[in-house]
Amino acid sequence: PGGSSGGAAAALAAGFTHAELGSDIGGSLRNPAHYCGVYSHKPSYGLISLRGHIPGPPGTLSRSDLAVAGPMARSAEDLKLLMDVLAAPSGADQRAWQLQLPECDWPVERFRVLAWLEDPSCPTEAAQHQQLQAAAKALQAAGAQVDYGAPEGVPGLREQYGEFLNLLAAVMGGGAPAKLYRQMQWASRWARLRGKVAPDSLLGYATAGTQSHRDWLRANEKREQLRAAWEQVFERYDLILMPVTPSPAPRHQHEGNLFSRKLPVNGVPRPYADHMSWIAPATLNLLPVTTAPVGMVDGLPVGLQIVGPYLQDRRCIRLAEHLQQLLPAMGYPEQPVSGS
Repeated sequence: PGGSSGGAAAALAAGFTHAELGSDIGGSLRNPAHYCGVYSHKPSYGLISLRGHIPGPPGTLSRSDLAVAGPMARSAEDLKLLMDVLAAPSGADQRAWQLQLPECDWPVERFRVLAWLEDPSCPTEAAQHQQLQAAAKALQAAGAQVDYGAPEGVPGLREQYGEFLNLLAAVMGGGAPAKLYRQMQWASRWARLRGKVAPDSLLGYATAGTQSHRDWLRANEKREQLRAAWEQVFERYDLILMPVTPSPAPRHQHEGNLFSRKLPVNGVPRPYADHMSWIAPATLNLLPVTTAPVGMVDGLPVGLQIVGPYLQDRRCIRLAEHLQQLLPAMGYPEQPVSGS
């Protein structure tokens, strides 16, 4: 069912509950929703308080980079309701700050959509790709403007994935136990002796996880420049459609580590970490994403990322509502199991 919020997604799909909560720094709201055929919403960064979330340790007051909390549900309408309940200023911010997210009640004909459904750096299963294309075509047939291809004016998926891994490793390194952190420092020294090391490798992860504050500040500025470029993209398009992962839910396996493990895509072994590649742009750029089920492949659900501009969360959910009306029902239980 996917990592972190996999139990929540499985409970929703099985009809045990109407609503769940999850968190997301590496796709932990989106991947489980995609694997289990339910809905999730990764909010714009900072909209929902992470106070009380573990990790970090109990009592943590600081806000982690990249990480967000958000709702999971069995309909787009329920996501909208849950966001109304959950999104609010936290702590001392409540003294002066108010949250007024832009409303969105647009008809489907109002939407300008870019379907970024494939990239050579991270190929997707052919059957899954057909399902995602069918969802985009359904929007187009209903009157939405739909273009196809990678967004112009921003780096490609591979470069954004590398920047994401760099900042993700910095977060993870900050919470690593002392012994593991020392091991990462030794690995980083070895990486520097070898020269440039790919960010999606074990040595690259160790280097990023022990980077200096100076290096992090430079990476953060690069991220802010990229966010500004994405704002230009969203002047041309209201939303971006993207895969969640390269394939539907893979078989469970623990061979090797995150960077040595392989999973098949179209019969070809691909890096296991590819299952974080398509989620990277939205996380790196702090953007909202609604994940909506759009089809099935060999009995396994297929989900779609609906990525919007910063703080246009309701716009993402609104398009998910339209897709829910346009596409066939997924056939999940109508009511939770009784007895509670």
